[in-house]
Amino acid sequence: MDVGVGNFSDPPELLGLAHFCEHMLFLGSKKFPEENAYKKYLLAHGGRCNAYTTYANTNYTFEVTQTFLKGALEIFAQFFICPLFNADSVSREIKAVDSENSKNLQIDERRISQVLKSNSNPN
Repeated sequence: MDVGVGNFSDPPELLGLAHFCEHMLFLGSKKFPEENAYKKYLLAHGGRCNAYTTYANTNYTFEVTQTFLKGALEIFAQFFICPLFNADSVSREIKAVDSENSKNLQIDERRISQVLKSNSNPN
């Protein structure tokens, strides 16, 4: 599933917000509060998942055997209906996103992205 919000939508005072939200959605919802319940469900049923944030989009992918698709979709939908954003997870995921960003600072493609973002029209 593609969400039409990426890091170009981050407010200047909260750089990394889209990526942070991408991480946090995997960490529980009101209906499925167990952290990583979705990944555990997929792994238990021959599946896997991933997500990534680009300039203008955040993309979520998953695979699971057909028999368990309905259950996977039920958990996945709750990401967007009522995510938890538990305080316990927030500081850990801020550090994870910051660590990923620090690792990417030396990658030319990422530097070009920052130049494009800083010169793009916010409207």
